[in-house]
Parts: sequence; C-alpha cells; structure tokens
Amino acid sequence: MSKIIGIDYGTQRIGLAISDDGWQFAVTHDTFEVNKDGNFIDYLHDLCKQEDVKEIVIGLPLDQHGQQGDKAKEVLKFAEQVKKKCKRTVNFEDERFTSVMAKQQLDEAAKKHKHKKGLIDQGAAKIILQSYLDKK
Repeated sequence: MSKIIGIDYGTQRIGLAISDDGWQFAVTHDTFEVNKDGNFIDYLHDLCKQEDVKEIVIGLPLDQHGQQGDKAKEVLKFAEQVKKKCKRTVNFEDERFTSVMAKQQLDEAAKKHKHKKGLIDQGAAKIILQSYLDKK
C-alpha cells in the first residue's frame, strides 16, 4: 500500500505529515529547517521513495475570502518544483488557520518544547493532510 504526504510550506520551516497505508490517519513526521537542512526538494524526493508515497498534499494559503494572494502564488510555484522532481500527484488543501489550530492543540497538550515552532509546522501539516484524507 502507498501513503500520502502532507506539507505545510514555509520559507523558514516546512512541516511534514504522512498517512498510514490505508489513507485513514495522518501523523506528524518531521520539520525541515530550510536554511539548515539542505535542499528540501531532494529530501522530499528521497522520502517519497522510502515511504512509497503516491500523492503529496500541500497546504494552500488562501485569504479570508478564499482568494489566492502572493503567498499562495509562492506555494503554487513550489508545487511545480515538487511535481517535476518527485513525479507524484500533487493536490492542494486550504490551510487557513491550520497553524493556529496546531498551536492550540499543542497548548492543550501542555507541551513545553524548545522547538515548539517546528512542532506547530508538523501539526499544521497533519491537519492539512487529515482534512484531505477525510474528504477521500
């Protein structure tokens, strides 16, 4: 069985989540530090091979009215690079408020961690992916 990866794209950190083989549940996977960890597209390509990934879901940052702004255009450009390198189906999921929801979930769990921002990015990726899986 194959998996689906969820991505919460950012210019400093990229949060990742991955589905189970049955595409029922999303779990947090990793946070990629853009300026520290190297080339994300290469990392993602390798991860897709290792985890037998069929699809990639990227959070699309829409404004309050559901319109695409500059950030969404940046994500669409990023998605083209992902498609070209990873040769996987790339879909989008509205990511409005996912980081806020992920932060609330961490706060409710009372996690005190020095890398909390990275955990928020992972949590946002998990919410993006779970929302997509629930629609399937």
